[in-house]
Amino acid sequence: MKARDECAMPGVRVASSVRFYGAALSDFAEYLCACADVVSVDEFIDWHRARVRCLVAAGCDLLAFETIPVAREAVALVCLLREFPGTKTWPSFPISREAPACTAKGEHLAVVMRDC
Repeated sequence: MKARDECAMPGVRVASSVRFYGAALSDFAEYLCACADVVSVDEFIDWHRARVRCLVAAGCDLLAFETIPVAREAVALVCLLREFPGTKTWPSFPISREAPACTAKGEHLAVVMRDC
């Protein structure tokens, strides 16, 4: 954030990337979506809370929740963000090759957006 604050250009923003749960497991869960069926919304919230708190406290302009593979984690992030009002975010989802309107887990993106 220091570089942003020292930058002479107006409108410069800092986005901080927040990786998804499966990426931290180091067991290819990010490709298999294996954790989706065993991790609850509350567990996702608890896992993300410290990272989000740290980034918000550091003053980042927005959080990039990238490559969220499953709807349950997206719902958890929306719930968690209620603890951090005013925090700007953007989500991204890997899509299925077989069904381009679906997440990597096969959940329809329109349903994911509705549930969030």
